[in-house]
Amino acid sequence: MGQADLKRERQLAETGFAEGSSDPWKRIRNVLERGSAQLKDFEGTWPLVLVLHCPPPVFVPLDTDMVLTALHGNTQIVLDSDTLKTKRVIYSPDHSVLRSDHKAYLSAVAVIERIRPLEDEMNDEVRREAEGRQPTPDEWNEIGAAAQHRVLAKYQGLETSHEVTRMRIMHNPYCTKNPLPIKVFTGPHDDHWHYDRQAGRFVVAWRGRGLTPKS
Repeated sequence: MGQADLKRERQLAETGFAEGSSDPWKRIRNVLERGSAQLKDFEGTWPLVLVLHCPPPVFVPLDTDMVLTALHGNTQIVLDSDTLKTKRVIYSPDHSVLRSDHKAYLSAVAVIERIRPLEDEMNDEVRREAEGRQPTPDEWNEIGAAAQHRVLAKYQGLETSHEVTRMRIMHNPYCTKNPLPIKVFTGPHDDHWHYDRQAGRFVVAWRGRGLTPKS
């Protein structure tokens, strides 16, 4: 392998890609490793939060499952052999950034993002209305139009394209010395995710009230 090949391999590794395949978590893990190293000097002082943000036009998927997998290792799905439904999701220790013996000083990882709450609520209504049915294309259009009408009437003066800023915080279950209090980030659209040891998965521990309907 020549120098040009080695350079290309290093460049691909930095972005999370390899020839013919990709590791979608590699790029996030690289940022997490670099960012947490900068916070290491403040260990034991106050809660330490690493904030991720992906401004357009750059696109790196930072949804909750992607970030949790980047933090805790590649996911393994456990299925119920009778129903073939997911029983739980566990994380492989391979490639994990957070462990009980590794970066336990990091209180949480947060994602700051722009969301469209009216669009999300409209999509939720469409899913509920279509649940258990097999709508035709025309029926899908009718369901969508009705959901849009209800949501716009609920929030008069706003459009479905209305955007707000949200903080989505994923708490480090291994951090015991300086955990992040939920009250630090309590915006109307913020989410806090904690690890539920009894359920064996991450769950929403707190969620903002969202938009206030127009009276």
